[in-house]
Amino acid sequence: MKDSRAERRPVERDSLSGEKLRELLQDIAADGRRASDVIRTVKGMGRKEEGARQLLDLNDVIAEVLRLMRSDALAHDCTVLTELHPALPKVEANLVQLQQVFLNLILNAFEASKEVQKVQHHLIIRTERDGDGAIRASVRDFGTGLPADKPERVFDRFFSTKREGMGIGLFIARAIVVGHGGTLYAENAEGSGAQFWLRLPASKEIGV
Repeated sequence: MKDSRAERRPVERDSLSGEKLRELLQDIAADGRRASDVIRTVKGMGRKEEGARQLLDLNDVIAEVLRLMRSDALAHDCTVLTELHPALPKVEANLVQLQQVFLNLILNAFEASKEVQKVQHHLIIRTERDGDGAIRASVRDFGTGLPADKPERVFDRFFSTKREGMGIGLFIARAIVVGHGGTLYAENAEGSGAQFWLRLPASKEIGV
């Protein structure tokens, strides 16, 4: 029997030499394709298009997003720790939309590290089963945290804690999650930083 506890694994920052440099260049090219997919997805949402959905393993979605974001982790000098439940049921979701949600949450966590000491330049991504058969995932950073008076303001359209921010990323992320029958909320984490929680219903397909 497999251990039901989440496995904690660090995602190491790669050095920019030899094979790792070639992989990074491939990631940059993939970033361009990813951006094109995201733009098409957002346009489709504006036209009320549901988009194609499929059965997905949330751990696989997160792993692929982290692969695509290795260059971002290097640029922000951040280390990612993952604690992924080894036996999650699948979810029925649009792959590109779900990738966009995690991309936004993780990039925000990287950005939150800019104003703190280097020792705090890390984040933790967890997945777990919820009590009623749903799945929960969280992205926790150790940055400056959310507005103390009302953390949920970060989901408001055009609200941003960053001077160069547009204030639409988290708004879109929540819209995507709600469109999948789930919830996305945020809170200030104990000690320091912020934690975002995503909850999605598990697929009703038998055996997944």
